[in-house]
Amino acid sequence: VLQYGTDVSGIIPAIINAFNPFARELTGGRFSPGHRVEIFLLCLFSASYVWTKTKSHLKTVLVWLTHMVGFLGLLGFWPVVMLDPIYRLFPVFNRLVPADLVSSPLIDKIILTPSLIYTSDQKAGFSLMFGIVFFLFLWFKIYAGKNFRDFIKGLDWSRGLNYAGLTLAGIIFGSWRMKNVLSFAFHNPLDYYAAVLLPLAVFFLFQHTRVISGVIEGQYHKSVIWASKKEQLVISAGFLFLALYSAFNISYWCFLYMLVFLLVFYLVMLPPLKIIKFPVISDVLLSLTSMFAFFTGFGLLADREAVHLLPAPLWRAGFFAFFLACSLRYVDKIGRKPVALMVFVSFMVVPFFSYITPMYVPAGLLGLLGVFAVLKFNKRLIPAMSALFISFYGVILFSIKRYVDIAL
Repeated sequence: VLQYGTDVSGIIPAIINAFNPFARELTGGRFSPGHRVEIFLLCLFSASYVWTKTKSHLKTVLVWLTHMVGFLGLLGFWPVVMLDPIYRLFPVFNRLVPADLVSSPLIDKIILTPSLIYTSDQKAGFSLMFGIVFFLFLWFKIYAGKNFRDFIKGLDWSRGLNYAGLTLAGIIFGSWRMKNVLSFAFHNPLDYYAAVLLPLAVFFLFQHTRVISGVIEGQYHKSVIWASKKEQLVISAGFLFLALYSAFNISYWCFLYMLVFLLVFYLVMLPPLKIIKFPVISDVLLSLTSMFAFFTGFGLLADREAVHLLPAPLWRAGFFAFFLACSLRYVDKIGRKPVALMVFVSFMVVPFFSYITPMYVPAGLLGLLGVFAVLKFNKRLIPAMSALFISFYGVILFSIKRYVDIAL
């Protein structure tokens, strides 16, 4: 499907002549007259339906244009349309591409340039992901109507971004650790999109677990409280599809790490086991989900070796930090002061186990902010702590890069 748009300079003429069955020279005959007739009829029928329902010229035109661009994208335009503005707005990407490829067609850069995304099938599927995400959310916005804003606000942003931040930290750490991969990594434009979409996929996966656990428990999550049970199941399945489809087309090992992430969440949150009822065991498993979010990002570069190549000190530091941070769940049961102490220790164990002495100062400062948040905040406690933890990921990465040899 990526054979269609082979020259950036030909995109606009090709779009203008998209429905001209005699303009075969624009695409070398790869976009057949049948394709053009089919897309023309789809656009016509969709626009006619919108006109009969709304009598709005603007909405009718917008539906025509979005359908045309969308279906053209599914046939190969989408990667070029997405990447060309990036190259124009951020010329730095041109400097990151090998000099002998700068003057070649953009599709050649995507398909032929070595990439973290190995196979051409994965590259094609991954390129379609942008269109799939956009049109799924566009469809859902139309379907949900006024409830769409409540849906967006009701998502578990704080903890979702926490897991996404861990995934991004894993990618950054992998870019330092995997020196043998860097000989070709990020020479292909798709690698940059993969580095953005993989944390987003983890965010989607976490939202899936939140919605599906609410459906099974009968305590609907606030983002979908307006929806029926069947609608919530569809929304949950949509999150799961977006997450796993993205991971599968980025890296098979990232896909497997995310499946483990999902399996552990199911064991902890859902019947019949519902291990969340058992404090220590559930805390251990939740700590592992945080580590596997990191492995998912690290796996983008480390592949199957992510678990083995993660230095043992960071293994221990990360696990114990997340384990102690799980005490936030018990703030209403054991009191705020014990939880505040455990939160402070969760920051301090990282420099202790990773043997990075200069990290004690920023860890202590962030730990004190965590103590203040636990003692003073109520409704905003989880968002505040998630922000502190995400900040701490940056401190950890900076400390590893600055003070420790990467073969830690």
